[in-house]
Amino acid sequence: MRRNVRAAVLTVLLVCMGLWSLAFQGCQSAEVAPKQQWSPQPIESFGSVAGKWDGLLVRSPKVRGDDWLRVTIADDGQYEFASYRTVGMFSGRGQFTLTEGKLTVTTERGTATGSLYVSDNLRMLRMSGVMEDGTKYAAQLQPSQ
Repeated sequence: MRRNVRAAVLTVLLVCMGLWSLAFQGCQSAEVAPKQQWSPQPIESFGSVAGKWDGLLVRSPKVRGDDWLRVTIADDGQYEFASYRTVGMFSGRGQFTLTEGKLTVTTERGTATGSLYVSDNLRMLRMSGVMEDGTKYAAQLQPSQ
């Protein structure tokens, strides 16, 4: 009976070691995707950023949840936005200007700036803003349908 117990224990150990070895080799051979390298690109015309963009809007100081932001930019710099919140939707429209290769807007409620970044064939619009009460917002927007 002792031989059967030893044989069973040895079999379990060998199986466990084999599984561990396979798992460890699998982890070693998994390649890590290179981190996206974003480079700033000056916005020379509104046409280069015209279209629909969306992404997460983060507020500072932090609140319970972040908002989903959708911005549509026209060829002439007019924009419409909608911020989707758990309590409802906040929307508006306005006119961007181009200042030193960036989108800018100033309203009675605050200011915002948008910068274009590229990586390979991908584009990202980084928006940041400050409201009149000092609340800061930031978003990384991707082109959308």
